[in-house]
Amino acid sequence: MDEKDIIAKNITLYRKKMGLSQLELAKKMQYSNKNISKWENGEATPSIFTLKRLAEVFNITVDQLISNEESTTAVEQPKTNRRAFGKILWLLLSNAILLAGACITIYLFSILQIKGFNKWLFLLYTLPLSALSVFIFIACVKKRVDIISMSVSGWLVALCLYLSLPTVKGIHYIFLLMFGLQVLIPVIMLIINHHINSKPKNKKD
Repeated sequence: MDEKDIIAKNITLYRKKMGLSQLELAKKMQYSNKNISKWENGEATPSIFTLKRLAEVFNITVDQLISNEESTTAVEQPKTNRRAFGKILWLLLSNAILLAGACITIYLFSILQIKGFNKWLFLLYTLPLSALSVFIFIACVKKRVDIISMSVSGWLVALCLYLSLPTVKGIHYIFLLMFGLQVLIPVIMLIINHHINSKPKNKKD
């Protein structure tokens, strides 16, 4: 197999691994799809500058593009995108289940006519849980702690406690406590993120 055939094979290989059609690759490269077709059929060979641009689009090196050996670090962007989409879908699904569970509970309690049951307060309890799920999601997927979800979770918990215990003396001080914690949250976040980022990462050979 000569160099032209190797390049043709690799362009086709990496284009398909990127999940691109010839037309989509042509738009990224600002060429016509006829050029892409000629390259993949071995009728023409891209210039060195075009090979460099192709390598950038495929997120590989020029050496990988002209090598006869298939790279073990081939582009996995479509798979990565699918995994990210799947994780977001699970986050949305878990929150939908949480909300549905709260609504079903409210409905059942309303049928049983339980005294002292505040359906709106009960529904409010789902909000800090939902914010907490976002916090956990970001911590697990992005490998970092998010200040917004952490803050929202804290303030919603404070609000739930305030509305749940209106007769408790000095309950309003819980917001003052939360304000103090809010000041500390960025510091806590930086410490945790530094600890996460300082962990040695396993390198694949």
